[in-house]
Amino acid sequence: MSERYGIGEVAKKLQVSTRTLRFYDQKGLLKPTKAENGYRFYNEDQVQQLQVIIYLKELGFSLAKIKTLLQADHAQESLALLVNAQLQSNNEEIEKFQTQQKQLYDLQKILTKQSNLELTDLTKMMTNETILKKFRRRMLAYGLLLDAVEIIGIILAFYFGKRGNDIGVIASVGIMLLVVVFGAFKLSLSYYKAVAYVCPHCGHTFVPSFRTFMFVAHTPKMRRLRCPNCHEKSYCLEVGR
Repeated sequence: MSERYGIGEVAKKLQVSTRTLRFYDQKGLLKPTKAENGYRFYNEDQVQQLQVIIYLKELGFSLAKIKTLLQADHAQESLALLVNAQLQSNNEEIEKFQTQQKQLYDLQKILTKQSNLELTDLTKMMTNETILKKFRRRMLAYGLLLDAVEIIGIILAFYFGKRGNDIGVIASVGIMLLVVVFGAFKLSLSYYKAVAYVCPHCGHTFVPSFRTFMFVAHTPKMRRLRCPNCHEKSYCLEVGR
């Protein structure tokens, strides 16, 4: 005769509450055996089933999915399908949380650099920041395209040079320089028109002249500018217009 365990004993053994075991009973996952005297207990096999239920619950499976698995004729195949589905769900959740983390870091940077931010301006600033990130990615793609043009121009110049074709060399280099310089100027102008800067001292948002924008010291997300409002010169946070 297999050993019997009361509800309290099983709860202690599996480190769960008796309320959890009763809840599993109500949901039809696993009902304890009822003796003739009305005493309810779990046998060894049922305790092992409870361990499986608790383990799957810790992995993120819903009780409905666990119940379906316990009732399935081909448990291993069903479990494999559930694992794949859960992995996909977890990846989506991870991606969502990573996006939230990035947004929180962006907000933290804004709050750190801007001392008197109005809450009413927050939504606009965060929306602009999202748009600016997409714009930066497009700019990066265009920049890589210009790099490709430059490489092709150099290869063609080398090719014509090896064959003594001076006109080909001059044409290759000339066209390459024209495309790269004009493209770089257009990219810089487009970027300039998409951004503004926030003074860390007074919180004033402003747009510098294009010449200043081009030649001042800068990092990927900040530029050393003089604020037209408080006239302090410092690294100002870049935000979308």
